[in-house]
Amino acid sequence: MVNFKLIGFVGDYIDDKSNMSLYLPVIELDSDPYVPMREKWGNVEDLKRVDDNGKQFVNMFDEGPEEFFLKPGDLIFLAGANFIDSCSRLPKFQGILKTNLNGLWCSYGENYKYRVGTRGEFRSLSIEIFRTAQKGWLCSWFVSTDPLGNDDLQDYYRVLCGVSDVDFDEWCTIRAIHYHELCDRENYKLIRSMAIARGAFSSPGEFDSHIKQEITWLKQDRLRSKTGITSGRLGGRASSMNLESTSTYKMSYQNEFDRHLLEFSSTEAILWNNNEMIR
Repeated sequence: MVNFKLIGFVGDYIDDKSNMSLYLPVIELDSDPYVPMREKWGNVEDLKRVDDNGKQFVNMFDEGPEEFFLKPGDLIFLAGANFIDSCSRLPKFQGILKTNLNGLWCSYGENYKYRVGTRGEFRSLSIEIFRTAQKGWLCSWFVSTDPLGNDDLQDYYRVLCGVSDVDFDEWCTIRAIHYHELCDRENYKLIRSMAIARGAFSSPGEFDSHIKQEITWLKQDRLRSKTGITSGRLGGRASSMNLESTSTYKMSYQNEFDRHLLEFSSTEAILWNNNEMIR
């Protein structure tokens, strides 16, 4: 039986403190570092040794008092301090924090926590966090007279932006509504461009019409909430968020407007740094 000793992960995580992201593990075999060639890895044949040039992409964990061994298929979940802090300030996240963001996570430096799990487990956790933040974000919009000054609303929005591996259409819809209601045209147009480039919408007009329809429904829900009746919906195009649906997976980069997200398909994203490393 092969022991897959975890020694680190591969990928550029710097300045990723506002996100929860997924990375490939680095495994030690016969004193050499190896990386899985696919996210659903299961045996030694799925691993490739990291050469000297590729070691620049490897982030090593500090050696602890005990060795840690992976199960086949395990990947690295990495959550930044800003993401965890935003969750910690929000009452709707207390249950999730207790079960998912505390005891199961280990510290990595001063600004990150990590745990291991399969791609399916990461997907499930991402959706749970996304749904919880979505509900809090909607409730905050309903009660807020000053969105820019509403700390809870801004924290819920940061969490929505930072979670990975959720339905792309729905993620774009929420961000576009947020910017539309804040009259932030530059960021709204950037989100619209991303949605069209990814194929979620065919034209600016289709996207704008969709967002206006969603805002109309949300405002109707806001009126119904005063009588205790809400539809509890968002997103006429929302999917069931299963593992095969189009999802977000992000690598952050800075521009003059905001921290935006370069979108890859899940497989492209998780193998991107690996391909650079072993080329």
